[in-house]
Amino acid sequence: MRLAIALCLAAAVVIPDSAQKRPSDAVRPAGVVAALLAQGRMIFIDVASGRQLGEYVTPHQPPHTLTTGRLARATTGDEVFAVLNDGDVAIMGALNTRTFAAREVARLPLASYPALAVGSRTGALFAFRSLGAAVVVVDPRTSEQRMPLTVLSGREVYSGAVSADERRIYVSYHGNATGIDWFDLIGGEWRHGGYLPSHGGFALIDGSLLAASGDPDISEVDGTGRTLRTFNTALFGNHLMEFAVDSQRRVIYATGPCDYAGGFSATPWPPSGSAATRVMVAAGDYAVCGARISVEPNGRWVAIASRGDAVPRASRPGNVLIVDTQTGVVVRRLATSSDVVDVLAIR
Repeated sequence: MRLAIALCLAAAVVIPDSAQKRPSDAVRPAGVVAALLAQGRMIFIDVASGRQLGEYVTPHQPPHTLTTGRLARATTGDEVFAVLNDGDVAIMGALNTRTFAAREVARLPLASYPALAVGSRTGALFAFRSLGAAVVVVDPRTSEQRMPLTVLSGREVYSGAVSADERRIYVSYHGNATGIDWFDLIGGEWRHGGYLPSHGGFALIDGSLLAASGDPDISEVDGTGRTLRTFNTALFGNHLMEFAVDSQRRVIYATGPCDYAGGFSATPWPPSGSAATRVMVAAGDYAVCGARISVEPNGRWVAIASRGDAVPRASRPGNVLIVDTQTGVVVRRLATSSDVVDVLAIR
């Protein structure tokens, strides 16, 4: 249910007049967005026209419904990957970002794979199974796979990542447990390295880890798990578990879920210290809200998977909001055939 919103703002937060600008004042967006649909499909959408450019769907028809999953982009930028269920097997598929051609990458053991990450060093794909810390690593060129880390538990996986040197794996949980575990490759064996209190998604950027807390704060953590700084997104009254980082311009973008308080803000992530958060759509204004968010490479707009509640449904139409990062204005609504599980701004 939508929660009441605390009528207070931190001193470092401002609400600019630009939040009230008309759509004509905003950018006219162009580009491509990838969307993972609850119908069990991965698609590319042209932002300017809303036209579907490409699709990956498993051989089994109709596709199996998805309620969780992540998109991941190759280190070369040439492909986007997802894991879809197909009867008695899970299939890792890919869409080419230039030609929009689809291909099957590998067949994985049947399971739910809520998280997917790409290794910076080798380009390998790290698919995280839904319970415990169990990771399948796939070579996208040869389809060879291995399972280097298997720590079985009843904790439900929410997200995952791998360090740039691929010697540390991070797993976050949500549901019957929260927080982030990390595992280090030491002497050829994966060992538990530590635990970080958190709640939801996280981003690993150039050795820095930014983690959601379930409230408006996002923490920056070092390699030992020590909190360095905390950033206030000012989206009060939300169960905030997702955000996107423009690493070049060092800005954190966040939106509140549609079944809480919604809103949209931009929080600077300077090399040191802090700066004022820009709240472009205040919490309680559902003009912008959603479950997943991704920022366009040039920082001009974000794509938001907007849906009515936390669990995606294949039975209802979905949409992706394209939101101007300078004004907070929704400049495009891209209609999809079902709820959007995850979204990724390609270009």
